[in-house]
Amino acid sequence: MSSRATELVPAHSGKHFASGPALANFSHSYNLCEIRGPSGYLVWRPRGQAAAAIALPRAPTILCRGHLMHRSVPVLLAGGVIATAVAVVSVSAVHKPSGAPATSAGQATGYAASPTASSPSPTSAASRPVAEKPKNPKPAKIVGPYFTVSKVGGSYRAVKGNTTYKGSLKYVGEAAVRNLNATGGGTVKFTAGTFNLGSEYFLFGQPLRNITFAGAGRKATLIKNKTNKAEDTEPFNFHGTHKVTVRDLTVSAGGSARSSSDAIDFDEGNHSRVINVGIVASRGRGIVFDGKDHDYTADHNEVTGCVISGISSDGVDFLASNHNKVTGCHISNIGGTGIGAITASARAAQKHKKASYNVIRGNRIDQAGRDGILIKGGDRNRVEKNWVTNSSDEVERRDGIRILALDGVTAIGNVVAANFVEDNQIEPTQRYGLNISSPQCKRTVVRGNSFEGNRVGAVQDLGTASRVR
Repeated sequence: MSSRATELVPAHSGKHFASGPALANFSHSYNLCEIRGPSGYLVWRPRGQAAAAIALPRAPTILCRGHLMHRSVPVLLAGGVIATAVAVVSVSAVHKPSGAPATSAGQATGYAASPTASSPSPTSAASRPVAEKPKNPKPAKIVGPYFTVSKVGGSYRAVKGNTTYKGSLKYVGEAAVRNLNATGGGTVKFTAGTFNLGSEYFLFGQPLRNITFAGAGRKATLIKNKTNKAEDTEPFNFHGTHKVTVRDLTVSAGGSARSSSDAIDFDEGNHSRVINVGIVASRGRGIVFDGKDHDYTADHNEVTGCVISGISSDGVDFLASNHNKVTGCHISNIGGTGIGAITASARAAQKHKKASYNVIRGNRIDQAGRDGILIKGGDRNRVEKNWVTNSSDEVERRDGIRILALDGVTAIGNVVAANFVEDNQIEPTQRYGLNISSPQCKRTVVRGNSFEGNRVGAVQDLGTASRVR
C-alpha cells in the first residue's frame, strides 16, 4: 500500500493538509472524494498516478465522484472496520406537463453533500436487483459438420476431415464458410486464443444459411481487427442471413470512429442469434440487426448473455427490426444507447419503418453515454426486468428508459414493467428514470417499476393515454 501523501481539503476551507499513515487506497479513477468524519467534511484530491493512500478519521462516510463514481469503494480503516462509498439518491414525483416538477429530496449540491435515505418513486415496486458477475457458460456441443480454425505458426488453418485451408484468417474463415454453406450448413469452430484479422474483416458475399461461428468460450477466444479505413470493417459483416449464430467468443473491432462500422452487423438477418459474446471495441455499435434497406427484414433474432463494454456507440440495436429479443446482457461504459429499438430514418429505403414487438428483458445497463434503453417510434415493444443505472454520462438530457416518437411516427402500446432504474452518483446525469417524451407516444403501459435518484425526476409523461401505475 502506498504511503505517498495526498491533499486533504476541508469543504468549507481553503487550507490544505497532508495525510498521515496510510490507511486506505483509492483508484486514480476517482478524481474527487468527500470524507465526512467527526471533524467535518474533507475533500480528497489524489496526486498519484495509479493510487493514493490517505489517512481517514475513524468511521467516516465516503462520497466519491469521478468516472467510476457510483462503484462501491472498499476503505480499510484502523481496527479493521470496513466502510464503502455512499452515493446520494434523489427521488422526484411523476412529472406531467401540466405541473411543475417536484423538488428532489437528498439532491447533492456542491462538495459537502450528505447522504439521505432514498424513498421509492411513485411507481415503485421493483426491488433493487442483486449484482451478479456475467456468466460465462461452457460452449455448446457442436452437432453436424464443422471446420476447426486454429493458428499454426504465423498463419491459420481450417480443417474438416480431409479438407484443409491454409493462409490468412480472412481466407481460411471465408473458405470454410463457403464450403459449409454449399452443403447445407455447419459450424466454424475457433480454438482458444487470439485470431487477428489485421486490417481485414470477414465478408462472405452471399446469403448464409444454418452457419454457426463458435469459439472456445467468451473469455477464451478473441476475434479482432483494427483499421482506420473509410469503409465499414465489421469483423462479422453479414448481408442476408437465416439461422446464423455467433457464440462463445469475444470481438474487438478497433480503429477510428465510424458510425456505421460495427462489431457484429446483420443486414437483413433473420432467425439469427448472438449468444455469450463479448464486445470490447468497436468503431461504431456493438451488435446490430438492420432491416431498413430495400426490401430487407431483420426479424425473429435473439441476443443473449452478451457482455459489451467500452465501445463508442450503442450496445445493441434493432433497427427497423421486429419480433426480436435481447436478454441477460451486461452493457457498461459505452458512448451511446445501451439497447435500442429504432425506427428507420426518413432517408432510408424503407422510410420510417418501425421497430416493433421486440422484447428487452433482464439486462444490466450501466453508464450508457445516452439513454439506457431507447424505444424510438415502434409499437408494442416490451421493456421488462432490466436494471439501468447512471445513463446520460456523455450526452446531456438523456434518460434511463426513453419512449420517443418523431417525424409523425407513433409509438403505440409499448410496455415498461418491473424495471429498476436509478442514478446513484453524487451528481446525477440520468434526467428521468422513464421519459415518455411526446404525445405521439400513445397508450404506454407503465407498471411495477422503481425509478430512483434521477437528476430531474422519476417519470416524465408527455404521452397520450398513458397508464402509469
